[in-house]
Amino acid sequence: MARCIALTQIRACASWFEREAIDAAVSAAGAHGVVARPRAAAALKVHARAAAPRIVLRSEIHSCPPYELRASWASASESPSARLFARPGIRLVYRCRMDHRPEGVPPGASWNATDHEWELGARDGGHQIGDWAWWREDGTLACRSTIDAAGALHGIARRWHPNSEPSLVAPYVHGKLHGKQIATRPSTGDSPEMRELLELDGVYRSELLYVDGQAQDGVATLYGREGLFEPIACDAEGVPHDLAGQLNKLRPGTALELLSPFLPAMGGDIPRSKVIALHYVCAALVGGAIHRLQVTGRRGETTIAVVPLGAFQGKLALAVDRAAARLSPPK
Repeated sequence: MARCIALTQIRACASWFEREAIDAAVSAAGAHGVVARPRAAAALKVHARAAAPRIVLRSEIHSCPPYELRASWASASESPSARLFARPGIRLVYRCRMDHRPEGVPPGASWNATDHEWELGARDGGHQIGDWAWWREDGTLACRSTIDAAGALHGIARRWHPNSEPSLVAPYVHGKLHGKQIATRPSTGDSPEMRELLELDGVYRSELLYVDGQAQDGVATLYGREGLFEPIACDAEGVPHDLAGQLNKLRPGTALELLSPFLPAMGGDIPRSKVIALHYVCAALVGGAIHRLQVTGRRGETTIAVVPLGAFQGKLALAVDRAAARLSPPK
């Protein structure tokens, strides 16, 4: 009969690196007639000593022989060793080493056990500085950012989905978000990135405006799948080239800015002086000849205006793009 050691119920937050080391040890144990018992109780202790962090799995079931698995490594840049011990006496039964660095992670990167990511960059006085990059446990690129001398994000921070599509473009000025932040869902598959977009019906791309670290309420551009990779282009002043021809890309709640003195609407033009905010709602007719907009007045009252398609050309713009074009440096 094969000897048995209980090795399940490993903590859910165990990192990819830890799981790989454990798997290697379990495989080594199997080669020596020691098998894992499914759904049996087991203990997992993680010893995060600076010199030689290690993982120890040992049986807590009296019917199981006193075997112990240890996965250890000298540093995150070195390969771990997986060892099977027989207890008492701590007799070494088997030992193996493996290359744990995923493909795509450069040799200079080190494993951050707290964030469960690989990281590469310089440090000065204990904090990160300059260009930094992070990779997930499976080796896919997660983020690239630049950090100033004070340890704050500065410049464009970028994140990616596991399928290599961009998930976030965030403009920072010495630690403060300032400008247009773009967040996207993956076109296919699942992703740990931008999960909050899943709560917005049909929204695949969100563009928000930040000023001096503060998100501007009600100022957002929301795109459906059609606008995920091809958002509505605009000029240097934030005026769209062809808003009327691309309304199918927008989702309800997109903020608009009125460029003309009046908003042409069925039932009578609406003066710009009486409008504090405009938000796109939907097409009012199949084919898109007319559309519905939510109009917020100076006193906070809201009404629905039915606007012909022609009003969108030269008379309306995306509020985020207009505000971003006028944005001054943060205070």
